[in-house]
Amino acid sequence: MSEDPQQLQREEAARTGDHQWAEERDRLYAVFEATSDGIALFDPEGRLLLVNLIFRKYFGLVPEGLSHRDPGSTLEFLTSRAKNPVEFERRFRALILHPDTTERDTIELALPHPRVLLRVRTPVRDERGKLVGHVHTLRDVTSEREMAQMKSGFISTVSHELRTPLTSIKGSLQLIMESPQDLLPFQQELLSICLRNADRLIHLVNDVLDFSRIEAGKLRLKLADHTVSRLIELALAGVRAQAEERQSPIEVNLPPDLPPVRADRDRMVQVLTNLLDNAIKFSRPGGRVQVGARLRSTAWDEESRAYVQRGLDPAIEISVTDQGRGIAPHDLDKLFLSFQQADPSATKETSGTGLGLAICKGIVEEHGGKIWAGSEGLGHGTTVSVLLPQAGPPRRRVLVADDDPQFASLVIEILGSARYAVTSAPDGEITLQTIQQAVPDLLILDLLLPGVDGWEVLKALRAKSSTSDLPILVVTSLDAGDAEKTLALGADEYLSKPISPSVLTDTVSRLMAEAERRRREAEEEKTAERLAATGARPVPGAAPRRPRVLVVEDNPVSLELMVELLVPRGFEVHACSDGGEVMRLAKAHRPDLILLDINLPNIDGLTLARTLREDPETRATTILAVSAYAMAGDEERVLTAGCDGFIAKPIDTKTVLSTISTFLQRSRSPEADREEASRSFEVEKA
Repeated sequence: MSEDPQQLQREEAARTGDHQWAEERDRLYAVFEATSDGIALFDPEGRLLLVNLIFRKYFGLVPEGLSHRDPGSTLEFLTSRAKNPVEFERRFRALILHPDTTERDTIELALPHPRVLLRVRTPVRDERGKLVGHVHTLRDVTSEREMAQMKSGFISTVSHELRTPLTSIKGSLQLIMESPQDLLPFQQELLSICLRNADRLIHLVNDVLDFSRIEAGKLRLKLADHTVSRLIELALAGVRAQAEERQSPIEVNLPPDLPPVRADRDRMVQVLTNLLDNAIKFSRPGGRVQVGARLRSTAWDEESRAYVQRGLDPAIEISVTDQGRGIAPHDLDKLFLSFQQADPSATKETSGTGLGLAICKGIVEEHGGKIWAGSEGLGHGTTVSVLLPQAGPPRRRVLVADDDPQFASLVIEILGSARYAVTSAPDGEITLQTIQQAVPDLLILDLLLPGVDGWEVLKALRAKSSTSDLPILVVTSLDAGDAEKTLALGADEYLSKPISPSVLTDTVSRLMAEAERRRREAEEEKTAERLAATGARPVPGAAPRRPRVLVVEDNPVSLELMVELLVPRGFEVHACSDGGEVMRLAKAHRPDLILLDINLPNIDGLTLARTLREDPETRATTILAVSAYAMAGDEERVLTAGCDGFIAKPIDTKTVLSTISTFLQRSRSPEADREEASRSFEVEKA
């Protein structure tokens, strides 16, 4: 029986099609495996479906990887490789909860080898638009991170070498110019020129340092609620003389009911000062500068790269408008690039590094805001606008200690929608490590944790002074029979699973309110005890003692400058240049304040600060760290070491005197007054 020719053709076509499809599949897989970036495909629930060779290499996976295993085991393995497992898990869960967005971040691995990876997560959809998973693309940027750290260290060293002589130059010039009657007119003019150029060099060093911090992602903000009018007022104070010199009036138009913004005051004043300075410089002489602000309910649209009205995220827009030469539309984007100016010829008329607006952009974006410029073209002036988030209460932090990822995700979703900042920890050991790094406002604790169980976590936290008052809500699958034991160990509340969202949010809110009430009552009680303990009073007519300052500085010029600055202003000054002498002099002279240079021979300033704080005789002395190093994190390090404040070189004499006065006033506690009164009383008796 002969076969059907058409059937044979169909079978041959099918075999040919299958063969071609297999070849195409093999080619695509070969490309996938040979790609220099790590690539992984996850399903919407977080299962790892497909990985290439580089991804397996990064995480130390066998060829089969974790394909088709449950999401919990996938996340558990990947988290075990991270340098910060808690943060890695938190980010991964956030990606699962928001599958429709494209995300970009950096992750650090500890195993199998330390790496820094740039991760881009992109959603994947089928031909019908249904979400089928998401792709993670990882690029190894370890070398780039190391180079950035080397550059940061180089900038820190160079800035130190520049700041030290600039401190001596500027301080000496300021002291000389305090006695203008001893100078001829042309000498005064020459000294003024030197002082202006010293300030210009200092400004350049500060710009380079700020840009380095922003570029490295290490800009640290001290956020608080501030009125827009106050920020603008502080910025105007810095440019008023320049505006008067160029006869450029500044008009401020603010609505009376403008709500405050949440910002770092000094950084935002820096931004506004820069914008006003540019507006004055680039306006024609006599040109008007306008400053305005308004409330906007906005959202940032990534596609159009603009703010659109959506009734979301109330924010404050601040704008600075000049009557200068204007900017062509194609040059607007250049404004915020480093070392760029829209009109290079302008540098002949005005000084500038080309970093100012790039720094402003970094500061504003670190606040969660945006900055942009607008102009109708050449000859029509320019408006630069800043959008900042409206002030609101800081988000309370909650840590969820539970090994059930579904329950942790549920709590994160419920409390996140109630404006809490929520993170999770999968076991007791990680919970204790996380709290040691940063104590949350409340802990939600499961008792049946792997490794260190919830009862052990509870006992460990209540045994430490830093966490003895931490509100702890126990939420567990155990029945109410264990409630009495758990509450006796120090838990504030005990709930059995399952719980409703309303019960959870109500309980969390109530426990935080009770903790805040207890904190206020404790502070009021301490204040009352201090006032009650104050018995002695200074002897009437007794001469007040001069403030006593110990200056610790190894640079002889800077040391002499500080002595010349303080002695004529009524301070009793003791000085030394060797860190090994500090403890002896501090105990011998009992200074009210120590100006401590961080970079000392024999022993560094931070070690000295810790030693001073550990000794009962010097524990209460006010310490101000002075250093030419001013990189990101330096201020935090000196405060952690026990210093009360930080002064960055090059110093300004007015700033130093103001800072010393402020800290001396703070140190006049009731205990200090009583001690001084006791000394006066003893002198009177003698």
